[in-house]
Amino acid sequence: MYAILGATGQVGGAVLDTLLAQEPAERIRAVGRRRPARLPREAEWRHADLRGDTAALADALAGATAAFVLSPLSPGAPDVHAEGEALARTLAEAVVRSGCPRVVALSSQGAHLARGTGVIGTLHALEAALRRTGARTTFLRSTFFMQSWLPFAQAAMASGTWHAMHVPLDAPLDAVSARDVGACAARLMREPDPPAIVNIGGAGAWSERDVAGIVARLAGRPIEVVAVPPERRADVLCAAGLGRSHAQALAEMHAAIEAGAVPFEPVPRTEHGTESLEEVVARSFAG
Repeated sequence: MYAILGATGQVGGAVLDTLLAQEPAERIRAVGRRRPARLPREAEWRHADLRGDTAALADALAGATAAFVLSPLSPGAPDVHAEGEALARTLAEAVVRSGCPRVVALSSQGAHLARGTGVIGTLHALEAALRRTGARTTFLRSTFFMQSWLPFAQAAMASGTWHAMHVPLDAPLDAVSARDVGACAARLMREPDPPAIVNIGGAGAWSERDVAGIVARLAGRPIEVVAVPPERRADVLCAAGLGRSHAQALAEMHAAIEAGAVPFEPVPRTEHGTESLEEVVARSFAG
C-alpha cells in the first residue's frame, strides 16, 4: 500500500498519476481533506488534516509500505516558520504512531542549511523532525519549481508587465516541473532501498526575461519585463494575495538564491526532469 499526502496538488497529483500507471489501484491510498477527482473507485481515500489532526493522519498512514509527505504552508499564515514547525511536528508524530516504515518527503535545495534561506527554512525543520522518527526517510530536494512562475504569467497577460523577482534579468535559473518531481517521488517510493537524499534539477535553466518571452509568444502580446527591487518584493507578493509572513519569507528566499546562498548539498544521486518550461506554460494556457 502506498499512501500519498497532497494528492490534489501538483506534486502529489503527479505522484498519484505515476503510481496509478504502475500499480493496481487497490494499492493506492490518497490522504487529505478532499478526495482527488481522478482517484479510481478501487483506490482508497482517507480524510485527514495536517493542521492538528494527528490521530486521523496516523490512521491514514498505518499499513502503508511507503508514504509520500509534504508540508503545505498556508498562503495567509501569520507566522510561516511557526506553521512549518507545527506541520513538521504533526507529520513526524503521525509517522511514529502509524509505524509507517518508509517515507519520501518533498524538500528543497538548501534545506540542509539552518538559516538564511527564507521559506526553505521550513523544510529544514521538516527534515529534522522526520529524521527523529526512526522511519527510513528519503528527502527529495527539488530546485525551483516552474509552476512558481505561472501566477506571474497570468498577471503579465492581464497587465502587459512581468514583475521579475530574480536579477539580473538575463541570469538563468534552474527550474523543474512539478510533474517531474512527482514522478521521481513515485519511483523512490517503489524502490526497495532508496538513498537518504536525492537532488532533482530541471531539464534546463531560464531567466526571467526568457520566461516572459515564452508567455508573450503564447499570449500573442508584448510583455515588458520590470525588475522588482528587493525591498519591494514582499509588498508585490502581498498585493498578489499572500500574507505578509509568507511574502517576506519568499522574498528572503529570492534574495538568497540571487546571492548563491541556496546550494544543493552534494550527494551521490542527482536526477533531472525532462519537461521544458515551454511545455509547462503551454499546458497551463491550455487549461
